[in-house]
Amino acid sequence: MSVSREIITLGEVQERILNDVVNNELTVLIAPTGFGKSTLFVHNLKYVTNGRKVGLIHVLPLRSILKDLVTEYVNALVGGGLGDVGDVLGYQASIGKMEVDVDGGVIDVPKDPYMLRPIVVTTYDSAVMINLAAPLTELYRGLAHWDLALMPFVNRFIMFDEAHILLKVGDEALTTEFENLIKPLAIITSLTSVMINDLNSNVIWSSASIAPTLVNILYNECGRKGFKVIVVGGDVIRDIYSKSLNIPKEFVRYIDIFSIEGFKDLISNYLSKLRTVVTTKDILSHDIINLVKELTQQGLNVLIVLNTVVRAIHVYKKMKQYVETTPILIHGRFIRSVKERKVDEVKKCIEKDQGCLVISTQVLEAGVNLSFDVLITEIASLESLIQRFGRVLRSKEHILSNRSKYALGIISVSKESMKSAYAVYGKQVIDKVRDMLIQIYHRGRSLCKDTRLTQTLKPIGKEMCIDWRYGVSGPHVVSIYNVLSQIDSLMYSYVNILNEYLNDFKSLIDSLYVNTYASMLIGECMSGILENLETKLGSSPIRESALIPLVVFRDKEPLDVVEVSANYLKGYWRKIVGQEPEAVLRICLYDIDQCFHYSLNLRVLDIRIWDYIEKPLTTTYKVISKVCNKVSRCLKQYSERINISLLGLKCVGGY
Repeated sequence: MSVSREIITLGEVQERILNDVVNNELTVLIAPTGFGKSTLFVHNLKYVTNGRKVGLIHVLPLRSILKDLVTEYVNALVGGGLGDVGDVLGYQASIGKMEVDVDGGVIDVPKDPYMLRPIVVTTYDSAVMINLAAPLTELYRGLAHWDLALMPFVNRFIMFDEAHILLKVGDEALTTEFENLIKPLAIITSLTSVMINDLNSNVIWSSASIAPTLVNILYNECGRKGFKVIVVGGDVIRDIYSKSLNIPKEFVRYIDIFSIEGFKDLISNYLSKLRTVVTTKDILSHDIINLVKELTQQGLNVLIVLNTVVRAIHVYKKMKQYVETTPILIHGRFIRSVKERKVDEVKKCIEKDQGCLVISTQVLEAGVNLSFDVLITEIASLESLIQRFGRVLRSKEHILSNRSKYALGIISVSKESMKSAYAVYGKQVIDKVRDMLIQIYHRGRSLCKDTRLTQTLKPIGKEMCIDWRYGVSGPHVVSIYNVLSQIDSLMYSYVNILNEYLNDFKSLIDSLYVNTYASMLIGECMSGILENLETKLGSSPIRESALIPLVVFRDKEPLDVVEVSANYLKGYWRKIVGQEPEAVLRICLYDIDQCFHYSLNLRVLDIRIWDYIEKPLTTTYKVISKVCNKVSRCLKQYSERINISLLGLKCVGGY
């Protein structure tokens, strides 16, 4: 075990981390929000463009944070004069077009469905589907290239960023039903194993709050001589990981956060400003609404985070009614263009420094580069709370500025908040988090000196000094990582069962690899490969349920596509897609460079809505095949140059 003590710059720390990444097949990087994990390669492109590896695949959990990272790469490439952006950088996600504003101009970042450019930013969904099935552009063809499914992952850096977002632990990980945790964990560990052992790639797992138990599992599944864990933080986080990691000491590097130049003052200012309140008051209580009115009138930027879309909309309507500052609502069911516009609106509002009120779901939980003065949130899993508090005083400039003397985080454990948290994260974990927070609350008087906030907050609860970021402790501060260690111990008590399920899933996934590539080699149709995938892994390889695309129309033309979970659509499909759902297809004729859209009732194709919800991959294949046969008969002269894609189901009602 090595601990860095001398004062070094952040750039030097990143160089040391990247040297570990280069020299180890698998690196797990645990560092606080704002450290620069996601931009590690952005500021060190020489490792990608001139190193031993031929490029980088940067994998993100949410499409909503993809554009921000692509923008960072564009600025770095333009600023470094590293060639034409379109030749170096691409993205792969279900996003139609990517434009980045640079120096008054606009740069188009190309979509790269084969992920072969030197730098590709993508999502877990895309990366997993390519690796387990086929390149996405060939998914619904008769035959596909098995070699092109592997090629993007050969001799590369593969960065699994914000991995903990996919590995949230709910009731299913603490009882006998493990699928929601085990499926993404098994798939990512299997991919990691294949990439380092068979494809000569170096893999990085990056997270602010990955549990020690999961790091141990990753080591046991993928660890070899070239394994490194890097923990950046204070004494609390170092002690927790040193006690909980069952990994040889020489494989672990601890970097003391106070040894990084400038971080001592940064942490001191952060802890002196941030106050936390745990309250039984509901977010729509009279006291909290009045507090929001007061804070926004002071010019502070307030973020309210709810666990569900329905709850977010309800809170938005109430706040709009009672608060003078016009709130901005953001959630995952907005179409992409609207979501992007709203995020830009929030950025401009914050820059004006006149007070901003944003009401959101988990869509702003990770990666989005926004910094607020105040967070008001429903209780959630501890990992989610850490991410949400990461939106408060996010930037160094904000922490050190004099624009406000304090920052505030309020966690509601009201009946309504508990109910919404149970629905998303499971009862056992939420109850555990609540109990831990209440323990801190009862110690709160000794943890925080009274401030001018004390009287303002008196109707809501007692303010406390909690470190949500750096893993440090002190006479007036408690670190949230102490709570994280207790949650991790709860997971550890089930580790044997978890490993058993993991091994079963990994065997299943390994057999998928064999079946997929053997099928492609002998020329088996993609329909059989997709059917095998859905039979073994369900409607989504990495999620609890598949994301079903809905096509939103304006003036009889497709405006945009929004995705909702299959589980949600099961209960509301008649309202959302109508009694007779229509599939919206895009048909492109390459010879005359023309595309048009075509809606077709599913019943005409002898396909039920339930088929599409339960087995979206194989059903999409059937729809495209049947339509392709019909179109080919009508346009024989173009039959070899027609491309048909299913955009999704036509949306006819609110979702």
